[in-house]
Amino acid sequence: MKSSVSLLVNKDYLNIYHSWKPEGWEDCSQTCNGGNRTREIKCMQVAADGIEYDVDPRLCSDPKPSMVEACNNVPCPSEWVAQPFGQVGVWLISKHFVSSWSK
Repeated sequence: MKSSVSLLVNKDYLNIYHSWKPEGWEDCSQTCNGGNRTREIKCMQVAADGIEYDVDPRLCSDPKPSMVEACNNVPCPSEWVAQPFGQVGVWLISKHFVSSWSK
């Protein structure tokens, strides 16, 4: 008589998948006039019990989310700059223009 062995496997336990997990954004490289901010993105293996493991990025088949994005795209405000005492005129300095007013 020939015997056979059956192995029962909990399929939910083997339900392992891989997904991209982005970390938080770093600070913007500029406060105005546009800059960039970056973040780290890891490929994670998530087991059915919820435990996550950092794995080889080649295991994640979905498109990888962006690691860089634009930030602080507002123009820098103009600022008044004091000149040495005795000089006639006031200068308004901006990254985009320089203008002078004198009496």
